[in-house]
Amino acid sequence: MEHPTPNTSLRRRRGFGAWLAVVGVSVVAAIVVPYTLIPLITHPLATYFFWTGFSLVITLFVFWGVRSWRDEE
Repeated sequence: MEHPTPNTSLRRRRGFGAWLAVVGVSVVAAIVVPYTLIPLITHPLATYFFWTGFSLVITLFVFWGVRSWRDEE
């Protein structure tokens, strides 16, 4: 039986492991920081600043993750 040639679009992308690790750390931070660190900060806008910064960082991660997407014909 002949083995099909691997599809080049399915090969492992360079940097995917790093991206996945950073996203994983971000998910953990989204769970840990609001319940452990933010209550210790007395600034009234601490929650606002955390979630604003967090959303900007996640937006950058999304751009990083999709920057190499291309349409194939």
